[in-house]
Amino acid sequence: MRWQTEGVTAAERVGFVEQGADLLDATAPLAPRTMVIAKSLGTLAAPWATRKGYAGVWLTPLLTDPAVRRSLTIPGPPSLAVGGTADKLWDAAAVRDLRGTVLELEGADHALHHGTDWRASLGVLERTLEAVAAHLSLQLQSSGDPAQTSTR
Repeated sequence: MRWQTEGVTAAERVGFVEQGADLLDATAPLAPRTMVIAKSLGTLAAPWATRKGYAGVWLTPLLTDPAVRRSLTIPGPPSLAVGGTADKLWDAAAVRDLRGTVLELEGADHALHHGTDWRASLGVLERTLEAVAAHLSLQLQSSGDPAQTSTR
């Protein structure tokens, strides 16, 4: 989903994102397992996904938002949170309490870039994609027969 947030106030952000998640959920093909993959603003769907029991990949989650932070620390579905130490929205103190797998990238910012060092940024991208692939693989393996499993 691509977000068009013009006219959406800070107080309306969660409802806006959850409405988008409901729309995607209702229109996605049926699958035996659903996983949410979101970045930044989209991670406001973490409370929604936790309530639904949907596993998630949360790229640069808004850990400074109390609802997002809480939804990723309470018992719930498997999750992977990826963020960088140079991201002002990544709460390093909250990281130790997150459930699931956490990939904390030293020096990476909110865009998952490493300053102006393109080589280091490519390394961040590689580590992120490896962690996402491992998380997805683990979720597919834990659901039984991989031939019968898909994500939506």
